[in-house]
Amino acid sequence: MSIIGSLFRRWFIYTDDFGIDYRVQLAESIGDAGGLERTTDQQMQPMYVTLHLRHVRIRSLEAETNGRKSYKDIPVQKSSTLWQGPLGQRILIAGSEFETVKKVDEKEYNRKGSTAARRQIKELEAQKAKLKI
Repeated sequence: MSIIGSLFRRWFIYTDDFGIDYRVQLAESIGDAGGLERTTDQQMQPMYVTLHLRHVRIRSLEAETNGRKSYKDIPVQKSSTLWQGPLGQRILIAGSEFETVKKVDEKEYNRKGSTAARRQIKELEAQKAKLKI
């Protein structure tokens, strides 16, 4: 087991594509690396199973004892530098160095219309980005 998966678990705030805040439980080092804000608010809505978080996949720079590199998914906010920046960014987690290798958008299953709504949000964001240039 990788060192970053074995640390304490904490509650963090994750904001979905629609701006709704959810409470998610993650390893302390994973939530901190993704730039998620910690919370102790037990009244906040917990994340539901059909929502797959937006995340960045990272790969260790050094091979583990079995000779393979480890991969982890780091949930991130849209405003995170890991999400906004290019792939290949280096990040230090629990004393080990990793690099970003893939960005995965948020997905939601078993909710009619969620894919179309997310597509529309992305199109609006792209239009806003063009207007700023």
